[in-house]
Amino acid sequence: METDDRYYFRRACEEFEGARRAVTPAARRRRRELAETFLKRVDRMDATRIKTIFELQSGIRVPPDASQDQLHAA
Repeated sequence: METDDRYYFRRACEEFEGARRAVTPAARRRRRELAETFLKRVDRMDATRIKTIFELQSGIRVPPDASQDQLHAA
């Protein structure tokens, strides 16, 4: 059985990917907002997960030494 954290993380990744593929700005915004809602439900996230989500959302590769604060500010 899938844990709650894993489910919410998986759904956030799916929504970020959907936002990346969305045709209209409104659809991108809705998908991104839904993804962020799922992320808020995840109790703890390590830096690797945050980096992956950021990269999926933005299409920007993050340097390996980037801090979590830098990811949130971008």
